[in-house]
Amino acid sequence: MDIKRLLQEKQILCKVKADTDRDSLLDMMAETLAQGNVLADKDAYLKAVMKREADMSTQTNGGIALPHACNSSVKKLGISIATIADEGVDFSDDADCKCKLLFMIAIPADTPAAHIPLYAFLADFLTNSGKLDEVLNADSPDEIIAMLTQWQEKTKQ
Repeated sequence: MDIKRLLQEKQILCKVKADTDRDSLLDMMAETLAQGNVLADKDAYLKAVMKREADMSTQTNGGIALPHACNSSVKKLGISIATIADEGVDFSDDADCKCKLLFMIAIPADTPAAHIPLYAFLADFLTNSGKLDEVLNADSPDEIIAMLTQWQEKTKQ
């Protein structure tokens, strides 16, 4: 998996206002995927994401959420990233804190395991000391793209 191929500047939202509610935030992120030609049908994809979240939240206790869906409306594997300003956004009633970082992943129905290398990469990146704070403090999509691509180059074997 080449992270550079998945990252598009217009699919990264930096410092979204904390007063944005979860559903509006997910809609904004899905819209970036639609505009990036990842989705054939934004509404169908978003409905699948909302169903997934209703079944079980994808927010971790660390304030990171990985909303995703495998759906026939997805043309190709894609990712949208959002950082939340200030204290974060209420994402899940079950979480111990507000959500500050989201990675929305669109998974094509014909390749349902396509996201697994991406998950592994994100887990490796985010568990590295200081990386989460670096992403949260980024002022632009370009900064986040640079961090992720540099991490992949550094960790390639």
